[in-house]
Amino acid sequence: DKALEGGLYEGLYFIGAISSLGKTCFMHQISDSIARGGRDVLSIALEMSKSELMARSISRETFQLAVSKACPGTAKTTREILSRQCRGASGQGYRPFDDADLRMVSQAQNVYSGYGEHIFIIEGVGSIGVTRVREAVEKHIRLTGRVPVVFVDYLQLLAPGHHARGPEPVFVSVERHPLGFYHYAAGVEVIVISVDFQLLAHRHLAVGLEAVTIR
Repeated sequence: DKALEGGLYEGLYFIGAISSLGKTCFMHQISDSIARGGRDVLSIALEMSKSELMARSISRETFQLAVSKACPGTAKTTREILSRQCRGASGQGYRPFDDADLRMVSQAQNVYSGYGEHIFIIEGVGSIGVTRVREAVEKHIRLTGRVPVVFVDYLQLLAPGHHARGPEPVFVSVERHPLGFYHYAAGVEVIVISVDFQLLAHRHLAVGLEAVTIR
């Protein structure tokens, strides 16, 4: 909120960084925070599945619960939640969840369900382009009467446009088509993840979280 001078305003935002620096995690935490505030979130998941994104949220809630009980080591990872197995006491191998593990995950699921009703996830790899994103936003507004905050993960996985359906930009990088979303983004906050190819070309350099840019 401080970096954006009061939070999100209608318009287009890019979150850019090299691969595996935590862009999706960062955006997902923003998404959950917005949903906790009672605002609808429409997440266009082009890389991860709906179940994995939900498990990430539940994992974060297990950590919050574990910290509140002064037992941070009992928090569950996304992998553990999806497999219903956790690492053994020796730190090697996995064992099925016991009753305590199941209670922890159940409590976290209950917390998540309190704001999860405001999170709407659309999955699609290679089949969703700008037009389908716009149609999804319009459908959500029509069915709910609420304008969502839109998250797209990530830019380079958006399907190219089909000229038979009208002009639609083919996204390769932020630099090539930086304004491609504005034809439908009026009145909507749109947050898009992008791989920063300029940083990727220099990934041998020391890169920290300060390399994540909000544009």
